[in-house]
Amino acid sequence: MESKLATVEVYDPLTDTWVTKASMPTARNELACTAYNGKIYAIGGIQIGAISGKTEVYDISANIWTTSANLNNVRNSLNAASVNDKLYALFGFDNASNVTNKVEEYNP
Repeated sequence: MESKLATVEVYDPLTDTWVTKASMPTARNELACTAYNGKIYAIGGIQIGAISGKTEVYDISANIWTTSANLNNVRNSLNAASVNDKLYALFGFDNASNVTNKVEEYNP
C-alpha cells in the first residue's frame, strides 16, 4: 500500500535543521510542485483511491494553504514548471495509467 502524505517541512541550511509547517490539505503522492511569486503550487497526484487534478497553493510567508483551479486533465507522476509568469503541468499518467502528452498552462 502506498502512503499518501500531507507533511510540509522547510530546511534551513544556516542552522542545518528542518521545521514542520502547515500540512497540505489533501494528502497525496506522485504530485508535482513548482514555486512562483512566494508560493508553492502542489498539482495533481494520487489521493486515496483516485488520481487527482487538484491544485493547492502554499503561501510561504503566511504558512497557509488555499485551493486553486484544478487541472483540466487529472494525472499523476507529472512535471510542473513556472516560466514567464505562467505555470505549466506537463505529461504524466492519466486515469487509465496511460502516458499522456498533455500540457496545461495556468495564469495565477
